[in-house]
Amino acid sequence: MLAAGGEGAWLGTPLLATHEAVEVSERYKKCIVESDGQDTVYTEVWDIMYDTPSPAGIAGRSRVNRITREWHGRETEVRHRREELAALNPLGSVFEKDPDVHPIWMGQSAGAVHGVRTVAEVLQDICDGAEQLLRERSHAVVVDARP
Repeated sequence: MLAAGGEGAWLGTPLLATHEAVEVSERYKKCIVESDGQDTVYTEVWDIMYDTPSPAGIAGRSRVNRITREWHGRETEVRHRREELAALNPLGSVFEKDPDVHPIWMGQSAGAVHGVRTVAEVLQDICDGAEQLLRERSHAVVVDARP
């Protein structure tokens, strides 16, 4: 991120696949671990279907599944059939989520998640990677602001 000019990063996906994320089912974590990161879609379908709107211009990235394959790009129709569609696939608890018909929130960074680990291990890898990049590419990241 720093080497590419970024100032921050979303870390949700790697943290969802940790032992400490006890509210996330093993089935959900398995979807993240098995992802190559290319099986996600940025969509408003879930927000519309379950009437949980995000702020304007914001949607979420989730695992591609039967619902997103059928309804992504058809958001106007989802709005008109919202109650019907939500009734066909009620959310239930996070432990009852069916990855083929419910939202499995994860970003493209899922491709870099290769197993369920501890939060400490995830953060250590992030810090180690950042340190290595800063050492190797400090000239591209640090700008000399002297006159």
